[in-house]
Amino acid sequence: MGCGKTVLFSSIVNTIEDTDVLEPTGRLAAYFYCLYRKGAQHDLAPILQSFIAQLCPLNHVPKALQDLYNLHNSKFPPGIPSNKELKETFLAMIHELRTLSQSSTTSDRNIFILMDALDELPLGKSRDEIIGFLDELASYRIPHLHVLATGRDESDIRLGLKSWDRPILIDKSKVAEDMRLYVNMEIKNDLGLFDKPVATKDEIVRRLVDEGNGM
Repeated sequence: MGCGKTVLFSSIVNTIEDTDVLEPTGRLAAYFYCLYRKGAQHDLAPILQSFIAQLCPLNHVPKALQDLYNLHNSKFPPGIPSNKELKETFLAMIHELRTLSQSSTTSDRNIFILMDALDELPLGKSRDEIIGFLDELASYRIPHLHVLATGRDESDIRLGLKSWDRPILIDKSKVAEDMRLYVNMEIKNDLGLFDKPVATKDEIVRRLVDEGNGM
């Protein structure tokens, strides 16, 4: 059932970006939207590459990233980093960015890693690896690192994120009521619908709210 998770997630992203989370040493927020139709982009490697690229400062190449580049571009054709190498580079960057922050004018800067709709990941090895990575990340308890993920309450996600703090669950009944209020207001303001028979308007609301399952 759709509960507006992506809308909430986007609001969080916008809030982080709008509250001066950026600083001269680079971007300290990285996010990824999972969409079922993305296919191979849902492997762990492209997600790690995306996080690394988003966190990389504009005026500084982190040492771990430079080392990874040198390792795989010292020969022809260039090599492809493994998931293990990407994870190690990502973690090293997290610590290095904190060091850079502490040497700048803002010494208490946090880093945010955000992933939306884990349930959109196709079932299988890649999904398990991504969930496992997020759980591993939380298990380190890095003080300045904050990780958020959204998704339906599916068993493999719930069990896979065993190192995470207690999840926040959305009350689906309240979502349905919000939708009902919204649809009624739209009908009232629509020139083509507001003067339709009550039975017709009730049927529209029923189809969209009760049968739509929040989608």
